[in-house]
Amino acid sequence: MRLTGRQPIGYEARRSTKLAAYVLLRASLYIPFAERPTPSRAGSGWALLWFLLIITGAPCAAQISPGKLTLAHQAFNGPTKCTGCHSLASGKPSFKCLNCHAEIRSKVEAKTGFHGTVVRRDGGTKQECVRCHTDHYGDNFKIVKWEPSRDDFDHRQTGYPLQGRHGRVECAKCHRQDHIAKSDLVVIKIKDKTKTYLGLSERCSTCHVDEHRGQLGPDCARCHASLETWKQPSKFNHTAAKFQLTGLHQNVTCDKCHRPDLEAAAKPFVKYTNVPFASCADCHRDPHRGAFAGSCDSCHGDEGWKRLKTATGFDHSKTKFPLLGKHVKAACLDCHKTSNFKAPVEHEKCANCHQKDNPHKTQFAAQDCDACHTVDGYKPSTFTISRHQTSRYKLVGKHEIVECVKCHFPAGKDADYRPAYAACRDCHKDAHGGQFTKSYEDRCDTCHTEAGFKPSTSRLRATRKRNLRWPADTPPQSASSATNLSKMCIRWRRRVSISRTNRAWRATQIRIGNASTRPPRPAARSATRRAPGSASSVSITRRPATR
Repeated sequence: MRLTGRQPIGYEARRSTKLAAYVLLRASLYIPFAERPTPSRAGSGWALLWFLLIITGAPCAAQISPGKLTLAHQAFNGPTKCTGCHSLASGKPSFKCLNCHAEIRSKVEAKTGFHGTVVRRDGGTKQECVRCHTDHYGDNFKIVKWEPSRDDFDHRQTGYPLQGRHGRVECAKCHRQDHIAKSDLVVIKIKDKTKTYLGLSERCSTCHVDEHRGQLGPDCARCHASLETWKQPSKFNHTAAKFQLTGLHQNVTCDKCHRPDLEAAAKPFVKYTNVPFASCADCHRDPHRGAFAGSCDSCHGDEGWKRLKTATGFDHSKTKFPLLGKHVKAACLDCHKTSNFKAPVEHEKCANCHQKDNPHKTQFAAQDCDACHTVDGYKPSTFTISRHQTSRYKLVGKHEIVECVKCHFPAGKDADYRPAYAACRDCHKDAHGGQFTKSYEDRCDTCHTEAGFKPSTSRLRATRKRNLRWPADTPPQSASSATNLSKMCIRWRRRVSISRTNRAWRATQIRIGNASTRPPRPAARSATRRAPGSASSVSITRRPATR
């Protein structure tokens, strides 16, 4: 910014009319006293000069000054008051501005503020003011001029850049008379202090009211780093306070502990000092209503009041229900439904506490949970195979190695521990596709055992008693044939439907393996079939039926 004066219209014309008298006066003033001619040496020359000045009087005085001064400098108007601002006989123009404007001089000497920044000190300060401020242009001339304008002024030149919300505040919000320090009000020359931009301090308290009432000192930037908002004191470090924030205290907002002082005479303010913290009860309400005589930290820590320090705190083993296994990690309110720990809690059965999370529902209503589970964990169950042998269904054979979920399904908390077991098909699928539903009435144990599905225990003699379609005229069995089924032959009748002509054929011989009790007939056709209920393959020889 450069503050300059604007020359009025007609200035050059008036200046030429006054030039002669001005030069004459300045010539006499700028001649050193030792070099000036005395009346005795100058003779009539100097006498004539003084005579002309006395004759001209007032008209000549009007020609000495180049123009009227501004209203602020009216006290220096007149031909005899030039030395109030100008230093004469120095050989070059020199001004005494800072002799009067002490408020500017202090800023320049301290190198602060706008003038302390822009004033050049290499050639002295006696000529710096007129670079921006000129006079003798009339009493209504504005000696201060903003370039380009006041609103576009670069505030960084003052040494205090406007950052954050400060950049959006109007000038008059800060540059007010009540914001000027009392020491500066005395030295500022301008009478209307509302028009000056001097006297403001960079301290926050110059414009802002101290909401902390001096509790935390005058340096607001020590806690409030951002100029966008003051509600987030990002630079405040609570470790420097007397009360260190540990555990869950670090997640608590400030207003939970620092509350307004409602008893203040003026506007209530938040207390940040002299806040009691020696006891937990200073901030926390006692949920136990005095049930325990010890201090809170004897059972609780700052990691959370629901996590008890049972090792060094409350000894639950002295109660009627000692905490064992996973009960040690259980929260107090899981069993004590209220904070009144003196109220009795039922604990005779597991269902007193675990009824809602009982996965078996009513399957074992007559038994307590400890019959199969321990306090060390819900899994694994203590119900073993030996315990299963005392149930209604004893595990025999391969049933002993079958996983529980194979019979007690679905797997998980909805498992059925009371399944049906009267018939094999309650658990097993019918591998024969219903072939023996009527004849054996789904009695799998007729041919199979718990030792394994294979081999089958079926015998041909037993098979004949089941009303199968075997002919009654079976050849007598010998002792050797009874032990070797491959040599046993039987005859049976069966009608076989062949293609679309429905031609009937009659089976005449069944030969098991390669053995037969009758000589083979020529031109016979053989086919391999499996006898019902037998794992052995048989060869069937067919001949055309005789008419």
